Amino acid sequence: MNIILIHGEDSTQGSLRLDELKDSARTKGLQVVTVEADSGKSLEETLSAGSLFDKHRLFVLENPGRLAKRDLDWLGKQGKNVQEALVLYSKGELRKEFLKKLPQGSKIELFRLPENLYQFLDSFYPGNSKKTLQILHQLIRTQPIEKIVYFLALRVRDLYWVTQDAQLLPYKEDWRILKILSQSKKFEKGKLLEVIADLAEADVVSKTSDNPMIGLLDQIIATQLE
Repeated sequence: MNIILIHGEDSTQGSLRLDELKDSARTKGLQVVTVEADSGKSLEETLSAGSLFDKHRLFVLENPGRLAKRDLDWLGKQGKNVQEALVLYSKGELRKEFLKKLPQGSKIELFRLPENLYQFLDSFYPGNSKKTLQILHQLIRTQPIEKIVYFLALRVRDLYWVTQDAQLLPYKEDWRILKILSQSKKFEKGKLLEVIADLAEADVVSKTSDNPMIGLLDQIIATQLE
């Protein structure tokens, strides 16, 4: 089996790479089959089942971090004996313990966010507006504002979700959930909903007027994180 793992926080680049592999497979006449990590079927059963269309297949398994231990163990020991191709796709970076379970020869492609983008997201909380703005204006020298706003919206969503129910978060790692929970506690009740509304309004305004998104984001940070 030819196995490729695509993972990392830069889900925009990771998604583009996944689409590239799918398009390439279809061009070669392969059937692209999406596999659910928690479908209830064993991975061995899913990958070994015959094709209804009598084609070679490219299996795409999203959220591989949710694989049951038995499936990951089977993949590491027996996956190389399966004739089909498999792409594992994770929107987050998987830990070394997971990577070590993959069969020898698997191709691993990691898409990381720039370090200062992580710093910007982590700095986004009330009382920290000056530092947040400073990092933002360093960040826009190398990163498009659309990308910055996209990942900020995801972080604010996570900060809100964790206050409602940590199980809503699309992450499995305890350290990441605890980090988001700690940041969320710096916001007063109702403040995160205000930020979410402001970001949504800024997105509409920037697309329907001459107001640049960077100016609108500056204003949100200055008022909501003062």
